[in-house]
Amino acid sequence: MNQKPSNAFIGASWVALLAGAVSYNIGLWNAEMMLNEKGYYFAVLMYGLFSAVSLQKAVRDELEGIPVTSIYYGISWFSTILSILLLVIGLWNADLMRSEKGFYGMSFTLSLFAAVAVQKNIRDSSSAKKQNRLREEKTEFNEVVKITTFLAHPTLEGLVGERGEHILGGTGRHFEDKNWSWSFALIWFFLLRKENEKSKKKTC
Repeated sequence: MNQKPSNAFIGASWVALLAGAVSYNIGLWNAEMMLNEKGYYFAVLMYGLFSAVSLQKAVRDELEGIPVTSIYYGISWFSTILSILLLVIGLWNADLMRSEKGFYGMSFTLSLFAAVAVQKNIRDSSSAKKQNRLREEKTEFNEVVKITTFLAHPTLEGLVGERGEHILGGTGRHFEDKNWSWSFALIWFFLLRKENEKSKKKTC
């Protein structure tokens, strides 16, 4: 069961992402480099952020049982490793002080880690919200079935819980649309009402 991350962790992830990316770009802006060199390092940062998020998504999808093609999974790993290698090779051959090289390396690493954390938080929050909504709809549906069953046939009130769980759990479906839940409940009501009328006629 996925839990929504705390607001503190969400905020810290965004702060880390902004701090890494902004400091990296400020360093590039003030660096004594040619424009094509600055463009190279900027493109490496953007490529690294995208590949890291893509890799995190591919790994998460595989863990949750969502189909991921081997080609996409391999490309995600390849892109992430390639972006790191491109930065290392560029800094290794750059005419910069070691402190500057270290600054770009740390900013790049922080940005990649924070991007993965932000993407994870967004997905966890979305999953938690969806699970809460499905739980509320299931509870509401069970209550509607209990009420309609009692109105249609009071003697079947004790069987509602068992039948309701069987309908929801046995089919393996979630009634995500509330309108569909109400429609199903009304159909259930009329069927039981008809069954009640038949039983009364036989008794008479």
